[in-house]
Amino acid sequence: MSKLYRFISFESFVDMVQNQSLIFVNPKCWDDPKELQPFKLWIEDLFMQKDDGAVHLVEAFANEVRKNKLYAQSWTILDESDALWRIYSHNNFSVRIAIDIKDIDLLDNVIYEKVKYTNDFSSLYNRFSTSNIFCVKRKLFPMKKK
Repeated sequence: MSKLYRFISFESFVDMVQNQSLIFVNPKCWDDPKELQPFKLWIEDLFMQKDDGAVHLVEAFANEVRKNKLYAQSWTILDESDALWRIYSHNNFSVRIAIDIKDIDLLDNVIYEKVKYTNDFSSLYNRFSTSNIFCVKRKLFPMKKK
């Protein structure tokens, strides 16, 4: 069985257990201001297509609606990560939770999608479909050399 992991504050964990629910948020609210950059570039690519502009306009509009109705959580396949412990540790008090990927299918209205990482944002429209453009993220940014 493959597992996914999530590092969260202890307070969030207690809240999740007490309410027996997961909290999903719109990616626009995530800390990374570049989170939706691939989607924005995909829309720009869509408008750059010369043929059948009306169909592309409708598709772009539909995706704007999807973006605003999209709620997600980020999980990882890494069972241990010093960086994730540090990022999601609040007052040095956090927990790691795990779920079997097959168990996600038991949740109502929840879909598991694997993220595709890229730093090549050229022609995203030709490489990613409407259904998976929200699963595209930029690769980790390189460390600056001193």
